[in-house]
Amino acid sequence: MGSEFMTDFSLEFERWTDGERELKHLTHLDRWEVHSAESIVVRLYDLQLTVEQKPRDLSHDKLGVGACVWDGAIILSAYLASQPRHRYIGCKAIELGAGVGLVSLVLGKMGGHVHATELEKLVPLLRTNVEKNGLDRVVPEKGHVDVSPLEWGSADGMKRALDLCDDGYPDLVLAADCCYIDNEGPSPNTVEFVRLCRALCSEKTRLLISLERRSSEVRDIFIEQVLKQFKTVKRINLSKLPKSLNIDHCDLWDISVS
Repeated sequence: MGSEFMTDFSLEFERWTDGERELKHLTHLDRWEVHSAESIVVRLYDLQLTVEQKPRDLSHDKLGVGACVWDGAIILSAYLASQPRHRYIGCKAIELGAGVGLVSLVLGKMGGHVHATELEKLVPLLRTNVEKNGLDRVVPEKGHVDVSPLEWGSADGMKRALDLCDDGYPDLVLAADCCYIDNEGPSPNTVEFVRLCRALCSEKTRLLISLERRSSEVRDIFIEQVLKQFKTVKRINLSKLPKSLNIDHCDLWDISVS
């Protein structure tokens, strides 16, 4: 069982313990451990990515919650990585609220062409991770990730998002943990988030969203809004992911207009 987890999912990082550096290797989700590290090696099936994060800057007056990897991003990334790779070669995708970029990096490694978007203050960290994983260059028959600032609900948020569709609607719109209550600062607007998602979708676009169950109020608003805006709304069964990722505090949604 251990070797199965080693192959399918693991997190490796260094942390300080009693004044000494300690190498940690996890085969399960542990937010507190993960948020103690400044660099994490993420292994999902045959993919390996290195993600820089800034756990000391999680407060709203600094970079905010987007400065670290969260469970929802790992779940969505694992789902993508579990699919046949040929499915994503050359596909066009937009990720909203990319944070440190794990989801976009996974899809880029699988051959996708991704626009990763985030708040302006998080763009440098996001771009660092794209470069660190060699996805900043456009190479024939390879995936790559572009980085753009975007804030939904802002005066120019919708225009910036639609500008990303100048060469056509994306095949995928991705988002991990973008709806929550921020106890330190302004919370993301769930209604505006769903509205933006709908604007980015054509009849052929697939919307994949992971959402941690932190607030029943936020979850209810999210479900109400997607049912208004989309025809197909279904939860993805996590049972085919590595066993340690079969968690009950995170939903993965598969949504489309048609």
